[in-house]
Amino acid sequence: MADTFASDDAAVDDGLAKIVTGMLERVDDLGDSLAELIDSAAGEHRLPLEDLHASCRAELRNVLRALAGEAPLYTTIGASTGRRLAQKDMPEAVVVTGYRMGFRHIWELLIAEAEATGLVDDKGLVAAASSIWRFQDIMIESAVSGYRAAATARIRTAAQEHSALLDALLTNRSLDLGMLQATLDVLRMPRYGWFAVLVAELPSAGPPALARTEEALRRSGFHSVWHLQADAQVGIIQLGRPGQLEELAELLEGAVTRRAGLSPVYEDLYLTGAHRWCARAAMQSRGAGGRSVTVFDDHLVAVAAAAVPEIGQRLAGHVFGPLDELPQAERKVLIDALETWIDCGGSVEETAKRMYCHPNTVRLRLRRIRKHTGRSPADPKDVAELCLALYALRQKPAAADPAHRGTALAASRQRGR
Repeated sequence: MADTFASDDAAVDDGLAKIVTGMLERVDDLGDSLAELIDSAAGEHRLPLEDLHASCRAELRNVLRALAGEAPLYTTIGASTGRRLAQKDMPEAVVVTGYRMGFRHIWELLIAEAEATGLVDDKGLVAAASSIWRFQDIMIESAVSGYRAAATARIRTAAQEHSALLDALLTNRSLDLGMLQATLDVLRMPRYGWFAVLVAELPSAGPPALARTEEALRRSGFHSVWHLQADAQVGIIQLGRPGQLEELAELLEGAVTRRAGLSPVYEDLYLTGAHRWCARAAMQSRGAGGRSVTVFDDHLVAVAAAAVPEIGQRLAGHVFGPLDELPQAERKVLIDALETWIDCGGSVEETAKRMYCHPNTVRLRLRRIRKHTGRSPADPKDVAELCLALYALRQKPAAADPAHRGTALAASRQRGR
């Protein structure tokens, strides 16, 4: 929109010009009366009277000078008013109503002056009305434009501030007590209570399901705040009591669309950074237990394999690298048998039921695992290595690092088991 608007109408009626000029001579008093009128109708949305009076005087002077043909209509004044009112959290509808009241007030003053002086006939009043309503539309448009630009900037600034504070809380970077309190104020959370962190993997395509997850939590009485990171969405969730973690996990299981990790419950928001690490490690364990949401405390072995992935992958390469000598289908059968046996608590009979085979077949496969890996399912230390290596392998199927396969195979043969 241009900064000014010059009417393309014919020259202003002499009588109208005289009336408007007279009004300009007492514009401050007229502006004050308009301010009092707007203030009386403002209800709960009131501006400081000094600001309102100054604004009404400036707006009225701008419109009257344009109406008298002395100057163009300065739309920048309306835009400035709109921006200022947005910064004061004044609703947009109140801004528009104020302008309409102002222009109606100008029209009523013109009619009263015309009747009192006889300087303007009906034809002149019709022309004046046309200009007034056109000016009203222009000024409202400029004010709303300025208002929305300022409101958008405020939202963007608030979002950036919210994101920066939340990032500081999640990482504990530069989080002194002053910043912690500012963060709590923005997040509308107390420092002490019962909290859990959720880290959920972003979908491969489409927008993250932040809003849907937050709405599901809100409906169930959980307050949460969310932060979108490069590879995950992170939520801090406030619980009503410490025993709600299982209920929360069940709720999230139906709300998240990708794998996710849930931290243990903690009582001080200052500790959020450490629990975000726990939640991320749980997420990286890739759905331990066959669920989308992995609770940190429920799958500590799987989480341990994911917590330091470099060590986990090296272990997986050492343990399962020798199986690469076998055909791919045979390798898969042995690893599936081991995984099922672990899930069945070491029961050969239960493993046979799940795999639809004879128990002796399971025993044969376990003996072959011992032969190729050098780890015995009967030795507790070896079982621990097999479990950790299996979880690491499931987290990254290509875990057996080719650089270590020769070393792993040689070590297996040296053990002679």
